Amino acid sequence: MPGLEAEYTGQVRFVYLDIDDPATTPFKQALGHQYQPHIFVIEPSGEIAAQWVGPVMAQEVRPALDQVAQWQRKETRRPLTVGGLS
Repeated sequence: MPGLEAEYTGQVRFVYLDIDDPATTPFKQALGHQYQPHIFVIEPSGEIAAQWVGPVMAQEVRPALDQVAQWQRKETRRPLTVGGLS
């Protein structure tokens, strides 16, 4: 997703989890991580708004990222919280 990350710089925060790092296990469990790649779009409330398992084309993800960019303009920035974890 580096191309999309560059395209949405300052609008969408991209967070990458090292799935081999035991410290990320609580996040993986909270998200329901299944396979690589597993892409999640997370609402400001911490709820999963969209997800894709397996390879995905940028044009499939872009509408969800556009929605996140709208949320970011409306919301004050705050720490990402998923399933009570931050």
